[in-house]
Amino acid sequence: MTKDNQQIVQPSERIYILDILRGFAVFGILAVNIIAFSLPNHDFSQMIINSESPKWYDQLALWFNEYFTEGKFYIIFSFLFGLGFSVQLSRAEAKESNIMSFYPRRLLILLGFGILHSFFWWGDVLRIYALLGFVLLAFRKLSNQWLLVLAALCFVLSGLVAAFPAVFGEGSGAPSDSILKSILFGLTHMGPFVMGMFFLGRIAGQIKVFEKLRQYKDLLPKIIIFGLIISVGLRVIVSVFTTKPGGMETLLKGLSDMALAAVYVSALSLLSLRENMAKYLNPMGYVGRMALTNYIVQTIICVGFFRIFDLEGKVNAGLLLLMTLMIYGFQLLYSRWWLRRFKYGPMEWFWRSFTYGKMQSFRLK
Repeated sequence: MTKDNQQIVQPSERIYILDILRGFAVFGILAVNIIAFSLPNHDFSQMIINSESPKWYDQLALWFNEYFTEGKFYIIFSFLFGLGFSVQLSRAEAKESNIMSFYPRRLLILLGFGILHSFFWWGDVLRIYALLGFVLLAFRKLSNQWLLVLAALCFVLSGLVAAFPAVFGEGSGAPSDSILKSILFGLTHMGPFVMGMFFLGRIAGQIKVFEKLRQYKDLLPKIIIFGLIISVGLRVIVSVFTTKPGGMETLLKGLSDMALAAVYVSALSLLSLRENMAKYLNPMGYVGRMALTNYIVQTIICVGFFRIFDLEGKVNAGLLLLMTLMIYGFQLLYSRWWLRRFKYGPMEWFWRSFTYGKMQSFRLK
């Protein structure tokens, strides 16, 4: 085995809870994206059919989306990306391998996936993650203290973008007239917050929070309680004291979403430590192990369904939530079926093979 191949992570080396968190985030991403997929040109500004529906179940679905899914799950994914980088860097160093020998190629391949994906979905996040991944790579030697400072600066910058929409442009609509413009739009409006979460994930990886989860067992309930208080409190402030969208309202909602995302991560981490509950989380772990494949499959299913049957702009929020549950249920089933036969999801296998410059073994023996 060559030194460059020594850092290849085998399935047995995966951290159990991280796959569960990724699988959970896949559900949340679908719950949010399916609304855009169902609209003409995937434009959120055309949500008239949902927002004006008199049906209680449509309003309930919209309420669920606004308070429990929208804005929370890309935060979790961003955190996990930074954490995953930290884990890979740690393992490469332990095997005396140079992360620069494979990680830049890994990011370029992810960028390629994102560009191809963006032909079908302007809101693709893979491009943003890939480009910002190079920033994370450049700051890989910083201490946790400096990473925390940079994370704070990123969140401040994100607040400035929200506070001055006339300068940075509105954060809504569908900037799909060109791939370059949609990338710049994503880097401007999502980039600072995503980068901040990358840095926080990097810190969590360096102190090995999820590899030593039992040591933090007593801390998790406190995070859940304080996270709920902060999230609800900020939402109340937004509803009572803000009079127009944008600016301070956007910043406070972002902080509320971050607090609730921390609640989700902590709650699942706590449940994973209990043997009687862990078995119920395993199906989400299968989805998380092939998160890239499932993310792409969601787009294929949704875009194909709404376009083939000419249903864009014609499906209410209640039915969209039901479709989300059905599609995710399908992903729970086929992810388990697939990973009992193969080591990786198809997209993950392709990504790994081209990252390391060698076709990886695929079938389980």
